[in-house]
Parts: sequence; structure tokens; C-alpha cells
Amino acid sequence: ALSFGMQVIATRRDTGVFSPEANKWGVTILGLEELLERADFVSLHLPLTNETRGLVNRDRLSRMKKGAYLINVSRGEIVDEVVLAEFLDNGHLGGAGIDTFGFVDVFGETEDFSNHPLMSADNLIATPHVSALSVEATRDAAEGSARNLVSVLNGYLPHPDNVVNPNVVPRSPLKQYDHSILEG
Repeated sequence: ALSFGMQVIATRRDTGVFSPEANKWGVTILGLEELLERADFVSLHLPLTNETRGLVNRDRLSRMKKGAYLINVSRGEIVDEVVLAEFLDNGHLGGAGIDTFGFVDVFGETEDFSNHPLMSADNLIATPHVSALSVEATRDAAEGSARNLVSVLNGYLPHPDNVVNPNVVPRSPLKQYDHSILEG
């Protein structure tokens, strides 16, 4: 967004905590309600939890600027999709880009969802939740996995970016390794 000359605003659970990353990139941290009222594009990047399920509901969609765009690449159940379809249809929102849907059970039986109100929205771009499966992302994942496997087989910890539970690292018999050697 910055490369397109956009002013980037963001929110987080605790807006009062200083964010070095946001400061570095010139991102302004706002409360969710103010962000919705000011943003031309709202892009969701958060996990589905009890707190985020239904987070983008009728009230929050109505707070969005007229003509704004909603992008959801997180989890479908974060957005009330029936209400989203209504706001797309009545023109309150200019459009939406959805990469994941709450009404599709990927582990269940395939069902016909062609009658869902979102599927008839002319101002919706829908993708099948495979945005992470680009050639580059697949290559990077394979290369990173191979590097981590070699590290572990040689008695070293994987690259720190790939350690999901860093609290177990102190108990690991593996040694620290200077991974910058491999990244040069």
C-alpha cells in the first residue's frame, strides 16, 4: 500500500502499546471503529478466535465509508457474509475481495452454495483460499523446510522465524546456529 502512495492505518488489540514496526513504516495505529470510518480499503489479517468470530458485523460494516472496499484473506467467519452481501448490493461498499468463506465447510461434504447472496454480487472478487500457493511461496516453503531439516539433522535449532513455540527452545538439546550464513 505504501508503494502506491497510500497512507496506511492499522489497528491492534491494544492500540496504546508502541509498535516499532508501525513506527518504522509510518503506519498510524487507530482504534477499530475509527479505522473503519476513515479507511478506503480495509484488509483483514487475523486469526479466527472466539473474539474475532463475527467481528465484522452489521454495525461495523455500516461504519465503513461509503464506497470503501473490504478484503478478507483471514477466515470467513470473521465477517457476517449475509450482511456483507447486503452492503455490496445496496452500494454502501464499493466492493469486496474474499479469499475464504465461512459458509464453505472445507472438511465436510461439498454443498451447493451458488444460492448464497455473496455469489450474486457483481462487485465481489472471490478466490478459493489458495493465495499462499504461488510458485514463489511454494518454492520458499520447500527451501526453508530443507534448510531447517539440515539444521536439525546436524544438531542445530531451525531458523528462529520458523519456531512456533519459542518457549520450548531452552529445553531443546539442539544448539543455536548462525543462520545468517545460509541467508547470504
